[in-house]
Parts: sequence; C-alpha cells; structure tokens
Amino acid sequence: MALHHSDTGSVPPSTPRQTVVRGGRAHLHGMTLFNRNYAVKATRRLNGDVVFRWMTYASYRRRMQLAVFGLGLLFLVSLLYIPGEDVPVLLPSHYLTGLVDRMSIWLLLIALPYVVCQYTSLGGYHAAEHQVISACIHGELTPERIQQTDRTSPYCGTVYISVVMAALLPLVFIPVDSLYYLAVAAGLLLLVVLLDRSHRFRRHALVRKLGLAYQRYITTKRATQEQVMVALCCAAKLAELEHSK
Repeated sequence: MALHHSDTGSVPPSTPRQTVVRGGRAHLHGMTLFNRNYAVKATRRLNGDVVFRWMTYASYRRRMQLAVFGLGLLFLVSLLYIPGEDVPVLLPSHYLTGLVDRMSIWLLLIALPYVVCQYTSLGGYHAAEHQVISACIHGELTPERIQQTDRTSPYCGTVYISVVMAALLPLVFIPVDSLYYLAVAAGLLLLVVLLDRSHRFRRHALVRKLGLAYQRYITTKRATQEQVMVALCCAAKLAELEHSK
C-alpha cells in the first residue's frame, strides 16, 4: 500500500552516510530521490522550509510507467491525425521550405530545454540531484563533497534525449512533413527508452559523451547552496524512511 505524507523540516545537522539512492528526478522547486523501497519528493518553499512527500517506490514507478505510456499514445495519435502532403516535396522550392521548417523544429527542441533549465531553478536542482546521488555512491554526503562532485551523470534519462536529438539532425534533410518529423522524434525517444531495459546503451562511449555534453551545456547549471541543502534534506529523509522500516 502506498504511503502519502507531508512533512516540513530544516536542513539536518548530520546526514546518514549509508543512504542508498537509486535515482532521482529534478523539479522546478526541488527534486525526487528514490531507492528500492521509497520515493521522496522535497520541495523548498519561499520561506526556506523544505516540505516532503513520500510514497512507496512501486507507486512511484507506476506513475512513471503511465508517463511513458502517455508518450507512446501521443506518438500513435499524432501518426493517425497528421495530414498528408498535397504538394510534391521533392521540388526544390518545397524541399527548401520543408528543410527550414524541420531545422527550426530541431533548433527549437534544443533551445526550449536550454531556456527552461538555464533561466529557472530547474537546471540547478537537476545538477544537485546528480551530485547528491554521486556523493551517496562514494559515501561522503556533505555539502562540501556535493559541491565538488561533477554535475553530470551517465545514468540520467537525458542521455536518451541527447541521442535522439543527434539522430534527428540528419533526418532534417529528408523531405518529410514537419509534423511527421515531430512524430518520429517522439517515437525514437520512446523506442530507445523501452529497448534499453538493462541500461547497456547508456554505457557506450559515444552515447556517454553525447549525454554528458547535453547535460553540461543544456540541462544543468551550477547548483546554489540552497539547492544543495534541499538535496541533502531529501537524501536524509529517504535514509530516515529506510532505517525506520
């Protein structure tokens, strides 16, 4: 049975060293960290308080599976309702127009996450999430250690997005309707996520370099001290739940 609670607290004076974190997800005002048993969402309020909500990992995983299912459904619906081309796209004038449209879409798909992550707090929380997980793995869960840890992670789901964006670039030059191009983008992302059940794909050297570069320059930025402390609070709450079983 899933547990749903709320709690408010300040930064813990000492965070358990043996916190086991399997992964996480950044939010605009905090993050979610999870292990085999629990998922904890930490949100920082305007007054500085950190509010926690937690549930069983099984419940959290079901929510993520529903999100993936929604992406797949969107992909299928888009294929059904995209109208066909009424003009021959191989004519030079129509090809150039379509090329500009598809290149604009590709640049927009790069620019949108950059603006969201670099000009809001999301990029900092994304970095802090990676750093606290890495610090947990190395057994040094302190603010100083977290600040020194690399803000990128080869296990982040954005690695999939970076690969899809790289694969979409040469497809820009194929004469297809721009809406089909968006549908292919959603389908590629869904396919990569579903096929990489063992995460072996993310360990490939080229994939790793693409993913880390995408995170460093687009989806993360240097975490502030407050964001690091939210990450510490979240890890501490996860450890508290784990040790109180």
